[in-house]
Formats: sequence, C-alpha cells, structure tokens
Amino acid sequence: ASNPSLASAVSDRAHPLDMIFMLMHHAIGAPTSHTGYHALRLPGGRSFVFGAFFHQLHHRRFDCNYGTDDTPWDQIFGSFHDGTAESHRRITERRRALSARTRQP
Repeated sequence: ASNPSLASAVSDRAHPLDMIFMLMHHAIGAPTSHTGYHALRLPGGRSFVFGAFFHQLHHRRFDCNYGTDDTPWDQIFGSFHDGTAESHRRITERRRALSARTRQP
C-alpha cells in the first residue's frame, strides 16, 4: 500500500477502530478537500472549513503543495507555495533547475 497510515491500519497489530477511522478519513477527507472551495458558509456568520487553500495551489500549479498545510513534507522538500509572488518565483526556479538536471546526459 502506498499510504503508510492506511497500511498500518490494516496490519494485524492495529485496533479495528483505527481501521474504521482511517477509512473514514480517506473516504471523506479527500473529496471534501478537492471541491475547490475553502469553506461552507453557515447561518449566523459561521463557516465549516473543509478545503485546503495550499493544496488548491497544487491543482493550479502541479509542482507544489502535494500535501496539506498540516504536514511538513512540502516545506522539507522545498515544494511549499504560500500564494505569494516570492513563492511563485522560488517554485518556478525550482522547476527550471529540476528540468535542467533531467536534460543533462
């Protein structure tokens, strides 16, 4: 399995509730975070946040923000884009450098 959390949930050492939680998380989490909306407005000025702005940038620019803002992997590997012009410049330079590296014999 490509997802370590799901793999651990189906292992023989996990509690069945762990498996239920992980399946619910993956079944509900991904579709709601891929709607293109950040939040659902509720009566009384409240809102239910279910989107991930940072991950939406990934759908606009395929080479950044592979995860969500609560996981550090994009920051660790240099693929984090916060929506600013500086991030745009840095990610564009990163893409050019990676492209040039793959073209070298």
